[in-house]
Amino acid sequence: MRFGVQIDGMDDLARSLDAMPDQLRFAQAMTLTRLAQDGQASVRASLPEKFIIRRQAWAEGGIVITPATKTNLQSEVADRNSYMVLQESGGEKIPYKQYLAIPLAGARATPSALIRPDDMPAAVMARGGFIRSNAQGVGIMFLPAQIFHRERRRRGMIGPVNATKENQLRPMYALVKRAEVPARYGMEETVAAVVDANLDARWQEAVDRVLHDAGWK
Repeated sequence: MRFGVQIDGMDDLARSLDAMPDQLRFAQAMTLTRLAQDGQASVRASLPEKFIIRRQAWAEGGIVITPATKTNLQSEVADRNSYMVLQESGGEKIPYKQYLAIPLAGARATPSALIRPDDMPAAVMARGGFIRSNAQGVGIMFLPAQIFHRERRRRGMIGPVNATKENQLRPMYALVKRAEVPARYGMEETVAAVVDANLDARWQEAVDRVLHDAGWK
């Protein structure tokens, strides 16, 4: 998923600079690159506000930029994680095979927890899991579990500690045919807002850099 940082009038400005020092093209490229970096930083910072992030470094690392150059006055902000496309556009998610497996409390203790390999759907079924339908007709994958309760040993007592065994069913996954994904990423809007807010300052910064390096300021 890619969004270019585009500014109206930059092509006209580039043509007007043909007869001017080459370093002014460098200033344009620097401006576009800095704006892309600003957009990248803003998108990364917005992730925890919009999603439950389980691998923050992975999610942030997927947001990359392509810098502008003097010969290609265009920069780019992109998210290389393909699963984020639906988070940007919204829409219906359809399973690859028969069902989408939505993790329940048995598979993921907290919303931010990672699912252990032993608790993945195929592993659950291999460990004796089974599927039942609930009252709404949604398939629920359960895993049989035995919970042992041991009595607390009182002071001065000797001998074995009594224990009771309780059989439980852990609800692991809800199995659904399709799911609606809301458009909540807002990557394009975030980048556009940053470009609009920072353009003047970034251009002035780049021009000052060029003038300083050339000894004109």
